[in-house]
Amino acid sequence: MSLSATAATLDDASAELPPDTRPRSPGTVGAYWRLAGGYWRGRTARTAWTLTLAVAALVVANIAVQYGINRWNAFFFDALEQKQANIVLSAIGLFAVLALASATIAVVQLIARMRLQVYWRQWLTERLAERWLGEQRFYRLSIAAPDVDAPEFRIAEDARIATEPVVDFGTGITNAVLTALVFFGVLLTVGGDADVFGFHVPGFMVFAAIAYSFLMSGSMLLFGRPLIARIEAKNAAEARLRAEMGRVRENAESIALIGGEADETRALRDTLRNLVDAWRRQITQLARMTWLMGTNWVVAPVFPLLLEAPNYLAGNLSLGLLMQTAAAFVQVQVALN
Repeated sequence: MSLSATAATLDDASAELPPDTRPRSPGTVGAYWRLAGGYWRGRTARTAWTLTLAVAALVVANIAVQYGINRWNAFFFDALEQKQANIVLSAIGLFAVLALASATIAVVQLIARMRLQVYWRQWLTERLAERWLGEQRFYRLSIAAPDVDAPEFRIAEDARIATEPVVDFGTGITNAVLTALVFFGVLLTVGGDADVFGFHVPGFMVFAAIAYSFLMSGSMLLFGRPLIARIEAKNAAEARLRAEMGRVRENAESIALIGGEADETRALRDTLRNLVDAWRRQITQLARMTWLMGTNWVVAPVFPLLLEAPNYLAGNLSLGLLMQTAAAFVQVQVALN
């Protein structure tokens, strides 16, 4: 049951809700936001906006540090190429500072994000609990909607599902979009140009990154989609095995009286064989996905080096710019995927 559907069920038990909080169409984005978005209004608005802006600022700060690390690649590897020992030592110290900053931002961002999740969930659960307990809805539900079982579980679970994944998704998609934009800029300005089949392509690494990402993401969809059916079949086989064994226990006396142990053993053996077959099909699909992901982990860091090797050998790129481009390519892949 969705969050707005849960609220609608509570409303059906008694009086109408105030117009500004009444879910008009359960299951829609508008109904969800009218109910859950109240956390950013009223007495909780200050806390809500403070945490939201803090999470957003920390996402930007983390990307800034990642960009600094990307620039560090050029600084460090150019120093190595020119055998400048003093600059290499300075680069090592700078990297320690960047690593510390990255770790600190990650910790603070984790705290801010999880606080936003738990405080939002607390506010929403309190609102739903007030509706449930108000005007004796907890009692009227048993009469008006006897088919609704365990409303307290649905209130708690729907509030969790309606808040935690939303914050994670919002944070993740914001980080991915900003990261892609920043490192596309790096690829465009640092990656150089290339001649492909007689055509001069400026900023060709941007197009290479997009093409590679589409290839890998499309392959993951192709390999991953059948896994849904494999998992469902395996879960169904697991449930059938438990049901069969439960049936034997419940009908133990009847089975013993007719001497049906051999038949039950054969039936359980067939059920178990189906379960093993379902597991084997899931393992095969997981193996295909693992093969694809393993290939990507190996190829993604090396692929940009191979593409930029002609520019480097022609003297159009320094070693530092080559490594900076490769690092930016990997960042773009993570963001796009």
